[in-house]
Amino acid sequence: LSDTIFFEEPGVGGTAEMLTFGGDLLKALVGRGSVGLTSVRAAIVTCILLTENESAKARVTKVSVPARFGVGESDLLACIARLLADSKNENSQTSALTQLAMVRLLVALMTDNPSAAQLFLASPSYVPLAVDLVGSKNRHVAGMASVLLGLCVLSSGKVDSTVAFNQRSIIDVLSKHVGLHKFFCAWDDMMTSPEFQMGLKSSHKKLEVITKECLGADQSLSTDAAYLALIYDYLFAGHVKDLQPSVRQSIVSSYSGSLGDGESKGTPASPGNGNDR
Repeated sequence: LSDTIFFEEPGVGGTAEMLTFGGDLLKALVGRGSVGLTSVRAAIVTCILLTENESAKARVTKVSVPARFGVGESDLLACIARLLADSKNENSQTSALTQLAMVRLLVALMTDNPSAAQLFLASPSYVPLAVDLVGSKNRHVAGMASVLLGLCVLSSGKVDSTVAFNQRSIIDVLSKHVGLHKFFCAWDDMMTSPEFQMGLKSSHKKLEVITKECLGADQSLSTDAAYLALIYDYLFAGHVKDLQPSVRQSIVSSYSGSLGDGESKGTPASPGNGNDR
């Protein structure tokens, strides 16, 4: 299925013929008329396709979104960032779900994918956008944004020097605008949520078949809890839990290196002590 993830050329008369599963999925994700729960569902399905699938990540990273689906021709990351920015201007539960699903998709795409990390860190606006989301009142959005930024910290050593944000500048922005204590607290708060904990335990449960009848009236996907159960699948929940210690150690090592280089003046406090806000 991942091999079908591309936008087809316009058909006769200039109309787009979406003849593949992947094409329809992309249209639902970032199409001009795609809003609310439609894009949320598309993001979740895309995350499933990307899980432990390196070739799918490479394909999605290279997807070019035609101008007819966005503001000028752009890559998929730019369209996701636009959806995130637009949803910030809304104040509804659906907008929070949109933010959560889109950040979750970015995490899935950037995990073990230096090419996607390169694109994300090369933009001067993506990291600040994620930093803003750490301050969300929604614990899941704030926590997922922290995971994304933690992934950026770890991935920054695998990209070239042309990026707008390297490891130290990411940490500096976090420390200045959020505070490392709040950053890790947001991550912890998400992981202690019942929904996340359920994801950690779900590997022991028998997977249920979702029938067409179940989806007919959207009854199986009509509550926030149902969406969160799909977002926090057991592979992802386990990965997020294991990722945090590595991020902490990377930040500590960054500060230790700076101190060793004689940059002790003005260096923020070590992560987790609450004095960096």
